[in-house]
Amino acid sequence: MALQRIVLTINKKSAIDVKNILYKFTSTIPQINITKLINEEEVEIEFKVPFEISEPLLKKFIRLNLNIKPIDSHTKNILFQSANELKDSFSSPGFVLPDNPDVKVNSQKFKEMSEFVKKFLGNKVKITDDNRLLIKNSLTMYIDKLRKDAYFNKSKSYDNINELLRIAKDKKLKSSSLIDIAKNAGLTAIALSAERPQNVGELINICNNRNVHCSVNAKAAAKFGEIVFKDEKLYETDILIAVKKLNTRWLTTILDATEKDLTSDEITNFKKLKSFIEGKRK
Repeated sequence: MALQRIVLTINKKSAIDVKNILYKFTSTIPQINITKLINEEEVEIEFKVPFEISEPLLKKFIRLNLNIKPIDSHTKNILFQSANELKDSFSSPGFVLPDNPDVKVNSQKFKEMSEFVKKFLGNKVKITDDNRLLIKNSLTMYIDKLRKDAYFNKSKSYDNINELLRIAKDKKLKSSSLIDIAKNAGLTAIALSAERPQNVGELINICNNRNVHCSVNAKAAAKFGEIVFKDEKLYETDILIAVKKLNTRWLTTILDATEKDLTSDEITNFKKLKSFIEGKRK
């Protein structure tokens, strides 16, 4: 039986997901070897699976945003194919109609939906019982489009982060049952800021932004701490800006209210960042 070698870089949390997925695909978990220690939290692992299940297995890992090493042409082709599918998802027929998830629409309909979102954000559309679902699904798709566009075109990152924050602080969403949409926009802005070193400084602005949900502030602080303390030399400038600008009083205020929304690692990174900044200011 032909076997396919797969190499992943994962953190401790992802290890459980990988084992569960392997068990579902193969019924038995293959031998997993640790080939490299990346840092305290991440390792490189490799294993072999039957070739016939390697493509759906790799695509499952891709959907989970796991870091797959392109070790051969087979793996490279799957990564390239999946990237193109994601990139083309907003330029070809097959979009979901915002007010009816079972109906497919073309790119023209999607363009109309985007215009509707812009009118809503421009306070030209009010939330009513009749259009609440339309607003919810339209914004969900719009947020996803901003994320994907920035992922494949780094020149759009800054503008798309700001557009996501415009959604995250929209008062109409925060005063209705659509607060989860506002949170989602804020969390997506955090994810985009964390993807590239040149955008990491945007996390400081998100931490200080009192117009977004406080859980977004807290998660931005945790993510900033997680990133910069892994390589303080690389992020020296961002750390200096944080020492100068980060509102640690605000972080102290929101901790009790947001702790339930944070993982144990996020709480650790949040507190470590806050203590570090306060220590530097003494």
